Amino acid sequence: MKIPVIKLKRALLRPLKLTDAESITRNANNKNIAWNLTDRFPYPYKIADAKKWIKKNLSKKMDERTFAVVIDDLAVGAISITRNNEHSGVIGYWLGEKYWGRGIMTEVVRAIVQHAFKDKKIIRISANIHTDNPGSKRVIERAGFKREGVLKKHAKRFGKYKDVYVYAKVR
Repeated sequence: MKIPVIKLKRALLRPLKLTDAESITRNANNKNIAWNLTDRFPYPYKIADAKKWIKKNLSKKMDERTFAVVIDDLAVGAISITRNNEHSGVIGYWLGEKYWGRGIMTEVVRAIVQHAFKDKKIIRISANIHTDNPGSKRVIERAGFKREGVLKKHAKRFGKYKDVYVYAKVR
């Protein structure tokens, strides 16, 4: 099964392409973005990092789907959904800082949830949100997710352990 193209009001979701590397690098090489992701996301973020990440995602099995978030024909972020087991998945996302505060990622998260729930076996989608990331907290809550708890010192970034909220949306 191919990753579909999903047209939204403010963005387009589509499979990543190697030609996205430059735009991904421009948007991902930002400490404010890196701070809210795990240590697996390098900072500084270089073109080689983008190419490696895109190639890795293009070769993945269908238990993880990563979509480019495209605005004005440029990949300015990404969202992925990874299947945990037969009935649940977890989402993760980032968006270039220039596009924050416009409701774009809320629309993207809603669309990915709707897409995932088309699989009748999927009944639960979760997200881990750093407790010091109010923007992402707003995104996930506006997309209809409910906070279920806190994982203490669950994420590590720049040598510091961070707490994360666990959110979920259940069909």
